Amino acid sequence: MKSLLTRFASIGTIFSLVLAGSSATTPALTLGPSGPSASVHVHKGAISFINTTIVKVRAVCSGGGLGTINARVIQTADQSSNGQATDAMGSDTVKCNGQSQNVAVTIFGITYNIGQAQAIVMLLDGTGATVASKTATIVLGFTVIEGMEEEQGGNPEE
Repeated sequence: MKSLLTRFASIGTIFSLVLAGSSATTPALTLGPSGPSASVHVHKGAISFINTTIVKVRAVCSGGGLGTINARVIQTADQSSNGQATDAMGSDTVKCNGQSQNVAVTIFGITYNIGQAQAIVMLLDGTGATVASKTATIVLGFTVIEGMEEEQGGNPEE
């Protein structure tokens, strides 16, 4: 009887050591409630007009409720057509239902000039934890009334 108990105790000890070893070598997932499927993508084009800039962002998060998208757009003097540097932030909410969502993140109070800029976008879950981020080069333009471009018969350059 004693040897049978000793065998089970030894097997239990080995099993617990294997479990402890495997959990020690497996990295922890730190993405919060949104899980590993959280992602964020910045679309290449953005518009800027009358102290408002709109950046299109595609986000995926899960866990229910609302998440937050924070966007920072940095345009250096070299990237701007007027030689002026601009740096500002904005945010908007997004549904965290596991589906891809397109969100127009608005940055109020500043107008960027036509040119390129860096967009830094972070997706936060309902608890405020960052679950995804992306930095990308975007192109800032302005809205155009459809059909009014020069290529489409609009005002020709002289």
